[in-house]
Amino acid sequence: MVKHIYRLGIVAVLLGLSACEVTIGSDPQTPPTEDVTTQDPPGNTATRSGASDEGVAEIGTGGGIATSRPPQPQPQAQPQSPPQPIAQTSTSFETRCGWFSNPTPGNISLYDADREWIIGVQGGHQVATDWDWPNFAPDQWVVTNVGSYGYGCACMDVQANPATGTINDIRNVRAQAIAICQQDPALNRWANLFP
Repeated sequence: MVKHIYRLGIVAVLLGLSACEVTIGSDPQTPPTEDVTTQDPPGNTATRSGASDEGVAEIGTGGGIATSRPPQPQPQAQPQSPPQPIAQTSTSFETRCGWFSNPTPGNISLYDADREWIIGVQGGHQVATDWDWPNFAPDQWVVTNVGSYGYGCACMDVQANPATGTINDIRNVRAQAIAICQQDPALNRWANLFP
């Protein structure tokens, strides 16, 4: 009988130690431990693994629960910027006709059926190559500002950038009669700018 009570006391101590190991192993600050083997009643051996990287709890047959550290948060991917449009410049020349406007120094545009095409902006975009100014006769040019700043009707062969609305190269410029632009229905949208 004493032997039996003694064996039960040893089993209780071992189970208590086993529970202590589980508690110590569950501390998230404690690094993973090696496999631990405990003796339960004679002939019954239980093995529990230390912490796993997956954060999964494992149940052993020795009467305790071996837990692991909670999974570490994965770094979140940085949001990507939306792709920026690539400015496409036409490599060939195209003929564009419309109102040629030079209202102030350094500011020059061509207003055609599609849009305003910027030839130059003071302090900004300027056609990089030399180009011939349209040779307007006095009756083909309307003065709107001090000096000779104003507008006329012209056609020119240009390399344009539709993405930015700029003209990058000009050649073969021809002045036309103002009546041609005034009577062109495609240019009616600019009637307030060029009466």
